[in-house]
Amino acid sequence: MMHSPADPKGGGSMVSVYVSYAWKEEEQNRLVDKLENACAARGIELRCDKTSIGYGDSIRQFMDEIGAGRHVVLVLSEAYFKSDYCMYELRQIYENKAFRQRVVVQTWI
Repeated sequence: MMHSPADPKGGGSMVSVYVSYAWKEEEQNRLVDKLENACAARGIELRCDKTSIGYGDSIRQFMDEIGAGRHVVLVLSEAYFKSDYCMYELRQIYENKAFRQRVVVQTWI
C-alpha cells in the first residue's frame, strides 16, 4: 500500500494529503474520519496510518512519507505532543523543504 510521498502527476490523478494526528484520542479519530469523507467527496486522497499501512508495511516508512508529503494536515493536541511517533512525524515534516507551504495546522483543545 505504500507509495511515493510526492503527489501523483498527470491528468485526472488524485491529489494526496497526509494527516498526522494522535490516533489514541477518539475525538481525533472522528475528526480524521470526517476529513477523510470530505476529501474523498472532492477527489482528494487522505493518507493516514490506519488506512494506508497494510499488514507487513513499515510504519517508519509511512512516517517518512508524511514528512516528505507535498500536502500535510497536522491535528495538534496535548496527546500529539506526548506521542513519540507524532514527534517523529513532526520532525520529518519540519525538516523537509517548504514547511509553511505544505502544512495546514488544526489545533485540538
